[in-house]
Amino acid sequence: MGQAVSGQLRLDLSADEPAARAVFSPSQRRNGRRACLTLGEAARIMREAVKDKSYRSTPVGLEVAHFIRWFRNEFGATVETLRDYAAILAKLAIDHADLELVDFEPPVGTTRLR
Repeated sequence: MGQAVSGQLRLDLSADEPAARAVFSPSQRRNGRRACLTLGEAARIMREAVKDKSYRSTPVGLEVAHFIRWFRNEFGATVETLRDYAAILAKLAIDHADLELVDFEPPVGTTRLR
């Protein structure tokens, strides 16, 4: 899927893939069939998803939000601990946006997390 174009990596998404529909409007698709996203653009989108907490719209992100809420209110975690946990769990949710919590159950889930 990724291709080198003028020294830069790029991710080509088929217009039929859910990710292509979610990220690109029809006016942004090229030739009405494929959309291109450089690796740099993808990294920016992922960083913004952590900042604006849109990672919570993923199945794992929803569980992360529930955990962070519990961790803050019931467990009494400090602000620093919450920051540290939220950052890495948000990255997990973004990196595995296509998976659900059940996909992390052993034995496959253990390997996936390692």
